[in-house]
Formats: sequence, C-alpha cells, structure tokens
Amino acid sequence: MATGWTDAEIVDFFVATYGDEVVLDPPAGGRTLVLWLLPTVAALGGLAVVVTRVRRAPRELSAEEQLRVAEAVREAKP
Repeated sequence: MATGWTDAEIVDFFVATYGDEVVLDPPAGGRTLVLWLLPTVAALGGLAVVVTRVRRAPRELSAEEQLRVAEAVREAKP
C-alpha cells in the first residue's frame, strides 16, 4: 500500500507469485478441485460405512426364534 498499489493489485501480485492457494478462497478447479471435493467424498464414504454396519448389525431373535433355537439345542444334546 505504501507503494501506491490497490488491494486488488496486491492480491493479483501474490496470486501471480504464489498461486491461487495463497488466497483464502481459491477457485474450485484444477488442482484445488481435489481439495474442495475430498471432504465431501470422505463424509459420504463414512456415511456409507455407518449405514452398511447398522444394516448388517445382528438383531435380536423373536420369541418364536428363541424357542426354535432352544428346542434345536435340546435335541442336539445326547
């Protein structure tokens, strides 16, 4: 600013020197697209794992199923 540059000129200088990553809100494209998409992909993957685990979790046997198991165990014992 002491040299008479505007804010936009200063930002343009830093972007030209250091790349888009130097600004707090880099454009979503090219290399930075991965950085924008990775958290979403990771969250969706985690959600898929949780849903799969919950669906495959063992459920309690109904009263009828418990009776059938108990009967099968009694019959299997010598």
